[in-house]
Amino acid sequence: MRTFLVFLAVFGVALLGLATYLGPFLSVSISEEDRGPFTFVYQPVSRDPGEPVDVQTVGQVTDDIAAMLDGIGLTVREPLQVYQPDGAVEVGFSVDADIRGLRLSNGTTMRVIPRQSMLATRFPWRHATSFMLGDLKVNPALKAYRESNNLAETEAMTLYEGSSILYLQPAVTR
Repeated sequence: MRTFLVFLAVFGVALLGLATYLGPFLSVSISEEDRGPFTFVYQPVSRDPGEPVDVQTVGQVTDDIAAMLDGIGLTVREPLQVYQPDGAVEVGFSVDADIRGLRLSNGTTMRVIPRQSMLATRFPWRHATSFMLGDLKVNPALKAYRESNNLAETEAMTLYEGSSILYLQPAVTR
């Protein structure tokens, strides 16, 4: 019995250490800063309202767009997803180039997200679960910030920058 209790204690400490590493105990600090412009190359991803985005679909769309961008020589890019208030999702990349006029394929579109005042916060990227944990931590904090500062709900963006996920939302007064 004593061995089992020691095992449970060690397991509990390891689980707590893993959870601490993944970030759910971190506080969320939101700032308002000018961000952009972003040249966004993307495809819309359909989903049922209220349902999470299918990870396999996002992976396939991301792979398709990455292959197309590689084919035209655009290798400098950061994954970007945009979530519209109506539930629509756009998956793609922010690229460091003006590609207006280039012919894009496979339903891929381009638009420029202008430089504007945005709510910004970061969450550490540690593992695929960081997406879920980040959303669970960041979305309620952004909502509370918008409500306390009389800001409208707008599109939300996640930009993956190496070891962190940058969450952005345009700061628009109601």
